[in-house]
Amino acid sequence: HAAGHPRRALDLFAQSIAYAERQESPIMLADAHLELGRRLRALGGDAQAARRHLEVALSLYRQCDAAPYVSRARAALEQVGDPGAPASRP
Repeated sequence: HAAGHPRRALDLFAQSIAYAERQESPIMLADAHLELGRRLRALGGDAQAARRHLEVALSLYRQCDAAPYVSRARAALEQVGDPGAPASRP
């Protein structure tokens, strides 16, 4: 149970990315990147790393034409808020 152990939780999300890559599942991979990005943001971790994971998720969801998930990833990116980052495309 990783709820009280932020480092362990982040490690598990990283493992889920590796698993999704092995399964060659773009939606599963996007989900893993989305959740890792959200957790990094929630824990006050590296905002740039969170943004990178969220951008990967957004890109993968777009490739899969998964509109509801595109909206979720876009909303998560807005919450990270990086004023120096380029504007995201619609």
